Amino acid sequence: MTTAVLIVGTCAIHAEQAPDAAQEIALKEAALPNTCRNGYPLLSKRLGEKGQVMLTWRVDADGVPGEAKVVVSSGFQRLDDAAIQIVTSCRYPARSDGAIRVGKGPINFMLP
Repeated sequence: MTTAVLIVGTCAIHAEQAPDAAQEIALKEAALPNTCRNGYPLLSKRLGEKGQVMLTWRVDADGVPGEAKVVVSSGFQRLDDAAIQIVTSCRYPARSDGAIRVGKGPINFMLP
């Protein structure tokens, strides 16, 4: 039996600003929270599919994830779809200032 390893990389999450805002909000490094659903697709394991998916995704002020997009594909649709499900299954910390945030980072699917 093959054991699959799923590594969720450290992701930069920052607040979006209104287009007329003059001051930039500094990037904050934050790991994905432990509330994420973690899943390596079973068929991908069987077929030996592995790779890294680079994503961007939105998080609203209440910590609820929204739209997620693959920026760089792993080369396997199943892994790309699983990465989107991982980041959109998380519950992120709420923001009292009402800022919408954008997450950016890798999800790594590895097999021994």
